[in-house]
Amino acid sequence: MEKKTESGKVRKKSKKVKNIRTVVSLVLSFILALCITAIIVLTAFKMSFFNASSVIGEFNKTNYYYSVWDSVYEKACNTLRPSGLPEEVLDGVFDKNVVYMESKNYIEAQIKQQDYTVNTTVIENKIKDNISSYIKKNNIETTKETDRGISDITGEIIKDYESALKFPFAAQYVKYMNMYNKVFAPLCAVLVILCIIICFVLVSMQHWAHRGIRYISYALLSSGIMGFLAPAVIRISGAYERLNVTPLRLYNLVVAVIESNLNMLMYLSCAAFVLFGLSLGAINTLKQRASHKR
Repeated sequence: MEKKTESGKVRKKSKKVKNIRTVVSLVLSFILALCITAIIVLTAFKMSFFNASSVIGEFNKTNYYYSVWDSVYEKACNTLRPSGLPEEVLDGVFDKNVVYMESKNYIEAQIKQQDYTVNTTVIENKIKDNISSYIKKNNIETTKETDRGISDITGEIIKDYESALKFPFAAQYVKYMNMYNKVFAPLCAVLVILCIIICFVLVSMQHWAHRGIRYISYALLSSGIMGFLAPAVIRISGAYERLNVTPLRLYNLVVAVIESNLNMLMYLSCAAFVLFGLSLGAINTLKQRASHKR
């Protein structure tokens, strides 16, 4: 009778320990899932939004540089209007290919944190020549004030030209990109180490290794779902397309960068699904070995 009572107590205690181990394993699996998801999100931002080459690629894909010419010409026309000069004085001033290359080189230099000087000499001389030709053609008397006015108008157009070529948010973007890049490596290193420790503890806690890997597989599946589902829903709903951003070229760029980041999140989440599949294979193999040992 005493043996039965003692045996019952041992079984009860063993069941309690097993329950505690299960709860602890589930908690650790949840923490592991959060860590893996965090690594996925951090890596996605590193490879897309805070990646200079990726962002420069989006400028090219959205034809951002081609649309700069429209802005340059419109600003120049607005500068001319108060003076009474016609738009024809801008004929042949802004070559579309030149504007494209200058804008491309300028913006890439901004994002790569390099110095770049816009060549405005040809444009400046062309504007002055066109205005002078217009004045002669219409027999307008030239004075010192006229010459000063031509210089002022030309200077204003050149200033607007340089302003239109550059990316207005480059300084802020570069600032935050540098901040992100500084914390990315140490933060990911901490998360990876934490993942390794949790995986080691999960496997060590179980009598059979495959049971520990089972909890790791739960974490991989959960992180894959979390990392894939949210971006997929946002991508399908197109909520980001309702952003109120102007001008149109900037709107197209913002939308393209957001889509690139969402796609990267989904791609990396797929990697978690692949690892989940591999973990299932490992569980099956280890389970068969364990059954043979029994």
